[in-house]
Amino acid sequence: MENELLRQSLNSLQQAAEQYQQDGGGQARDYCVQRFESAFDRATGVLTQLLGEDFPQQIELGVASGLLLNGWKQWNRYRQARRLACEKELPAEWDIKAEMIIANVPGFLTDARYLLKQTAEPMQPQLATA
Repeated sequence: MENELLRQSLNSLQQAAEQYQQDGGGQARDYCVQRFESAFDRATGVLTQLLGEDFPQQIELGVASGLLLNGWKQWNRYRQARRLACEKELPAEWDIKAEMIIANVPGFLTDARYLLKQTAEPMQPQLATA
């Protein structure tokens, strides 16, 4: 169930990012930011469901277990972008922050899709090689 919600959120974010690239307007930008918020929350929900640790430990365990493509440095950028989305600012400041958030969307889509793929496939035990 959680995976399907993540898949839907990522599809919606992809559509919003494409619309923003075509349109470039403030409304399309704000919608893209909202979709990023939702997709990030879904991705971290999947991590919490699977790993049950606090966020930095989730990321470390996710990388170690092959669930995540990138580590703490990159996922912390996504988390900081998610926090920016919650801050209410003056319009000029919001324009700058929104662009900072949107700059993280392509990388986040790659990482979150990797997570989705890894959690959708049955995990195979890793065989030690001599």
